[in-house]
Amino acid sequence: MDKATLLTASKVDLSVSTHPRSDITRLIGPALQIALRFQSLVGSVSIFLCLRACYVASITCASVLYASKTVTFKAFVAAKFSAFHGFNMSSQALASAWNSKKIQKLRNKLWYEFAVFILGSGNLIFLMLFWPGWWVLAGACWAGWMLFG
Repeated sequence: MDKATLLTASKVDLSVSTHPRSDITRLIGPALQIALRFQSLVGSVSIFLCLRACYVASITCASVLYASKTVTFKAFVAAKFSAFHGFNMSSQALASAWNSKKIQKLRNKLWYEFAVFILGSGNLIFLMLFWPGWWVLAGACWAGWMLFG
């Protein structure tokens, strides 16, 4: 192929006329005008629907946030009330169990055994360990150390 033939204009005849007053343009003009008007209508409706969807979504999000805060607060109050009531009931149950006849007998037996073991003969070491005066002496030593230094 020659370089000159590649750069020349093509010899293909166009089937569509380039005159603005041709028959095809006159027939297609109203159809295109209707299509453009329909496209504009669809665009405005879609923008309206998108804005409405955004508005409804924001209202729904705010409502869900408010409802979740309300439900969370109600659950917190219910949990707090349940914990308080459970603590009171368990402390009452523990106090009634502590003051029952069988537990009192068991406590008296244990105290008697402890007193016999500690205050019995030959247990001078335990008596010296559990002597209440050690607390008085320790407090006096601590006070002297704090004062004199």
